[in-house]
Amino acid sequence: MQHTEIKLNSKEIFKGNVFRVTMDQVELENGMTSFREVVHHNGGACILPLTDDDKVLMVRQYRYALKEELWELPAGKLEKDEDPFEAAKRELEEECGVTAERFINLGVLYPTVGYDSEKIYIWAAKGLKPTSSTWTMGNFWMWQACRLTMYCRW
Repeated sequence: MQHTEIKLNSKEIFKGNVFRVTMDQVELENGMTSFREVVHHNGGACILPLTDDDKVLMVRQYRYALKEELWELPAGKLEKDEDPFEAAKRELEEECGVTAERFINLGVLYPTVGYDSEKIYIWAAKGLKPTSSTWTMGNFWMWQACRLTMYCRW
């Protein structure tokens, strides 16, 4: 049996640059009604860059909401109707200064399904080559290659 909820009405309660929030009234399967606060997000694209010796390029960035620096895979948010694969390739070049010869689609991650519509599309990249990008390790982020087994432990 497939479960569902039917949206009866919706009111936008916040609209920002990255996401918007609605308060939706829904009818439940048992006929009762309830409310859902929903974060609407265009989604993101993420890339797992693997060097020829099976190291992963990671990016270290300060995340204001958590008040700390985190090691992350290169990733970025999607603009409305942007192609996720093209965005992933762009993030690889912008954040690591490389392009790739081969890509493997790893699927879609749903990070916060209880209240958020965000989907993160993920690819692995092999055959990394430096670009002529103007990218430089600066004040905002830095990258490092680490063994895949080390990344899996994190």
